[in-house]
Amino acid sequence: MKSIRKKQIVVLLLVVVVIAAGVLQYNYNRNLTSGVSDEDSGDTTYVDGNVQAQESDEVSSKNGASAEANSFFAQARLDRDIELSKNSSYLKEMSTTASADKNIQNQAYEQFVSILDESETVTRIESMIMEKNFEDVFVAIGDDGSVDVVVKTPSLTQAEVAQISDIVSRQANVEIPMIHIRPIY
Repeated sequence: MKSIRKKQIVVLLLVVVVIAAGVLQYNYNRNLTSGVSDEDSGDTTYVDGNVQAQESDEVSSKNGASAEANSFFAQARLDRDIELSKNSSYLKEMSTTASADKNIQNQAYEQFVSILDESETVTRIESMIMEKNFEDVFVAIGDDGSVDVVVKTPSLTQAEVAQISDIVSRQANVEIPMIHIRPIY
């Protein structure tokens, strides 16, 4: 009984996160006034640990980050939360369905726990990077074990790249070559 109750609480929390992300996305879209297109975004190159950012004059503004950058972070989080919610709901349903084979139920439950662990890892990495005085961060862990980190900043120094790589490497247990960092502003 308690197991079912805990699962219901987890699903409820995921739904609340998705709704909160939707509200944030709605507010960001409503407040956007810039007509910056995707073609105007900053170009980034990541080669052998060197990060170079080239900013367009149209993207940079005196008021800070571009509307495109703000929109990217909100949309990326919303998409991630929706995908997490869908996968979690499906796996939870599979793990509790009485008609499903016990093997399938166990595998679904293990995948469910794995998704929650990965979500916790991503949140922890984002928090730790934000503590380094970055305005915003988005982290995605790929199926191949690679980790993509997008940081809201005009550019990154070698020291900042090293700090971010160290945090990701330690928290996600990933080798440095599997970490891809890029700034967006």
